[in-house]
Amino acid sequence: MMIAAIILAAGQSKRFGRCKQLANFNGKSLLNHAIDEVRQAVSGPIYVVLGASRDEIAPTITTVVEVVVNSNWTSGMGSSIAVGVACAARQNDLDGILIAVCDQVRVTQQDYRHLTDRFDGRSVISAQYGSANGVPAIFPRSMFSALEKLDGEIGARRILNKESSPVTKIPMDHAGFDVDTPLDLCVAT
Repeated sequence: MMIAAIILAAGQSKRFGRCKQLANFNGKSLLNHAIDEVRQAVSGPIYVVLGASRDEIAPTITTVVEVVVNSNWTSGMGSSIAVGVACAARQNDLDGILIAVCDQVRVTQQDYRHLTDRFDGRSVISAQYGSANGVPAIFPRSMFSALEKLDGEIGARRILNKESSPVTKIPMDHAGFDVDTPLDLCVAT
């Protein structure tokens, strides 16, 4: 299966107090750490969606990715997903898109591989943590148009937790931890 990845990194990091995407995690920025972990699991290109601090973040990316700018990043994660999917969907040979965020530092390449190994090109494969489904998740081509219509703060959770959407759930409790504050980063290392 040809699977591309979209890594969301457009937020302002208000609770973190500075550009969280550039925070050091085990010798790499949070964003470069996420790119390196995802790269080991997908066969297609990686798209990184930037918004706030894009001019500061883009030059620090150490691997070949396609940077996508969400000029409407203040409207929330949904708009970043929509912009990223619109860009990736132009590649006609994609079977699916993995959506990930740069601050889920406990999600490893093995976790991403577990998702990609289960992907069949027809149904959504989602991490499950707490009582809900969330990212990382892989969406088949048939859902690209729905993802391109997302807007607002909720992002893909609307689709992942809709009862009418067939979703294969992969238990991944550690995906529920993300870095929102400097203390979270200390706890993660």
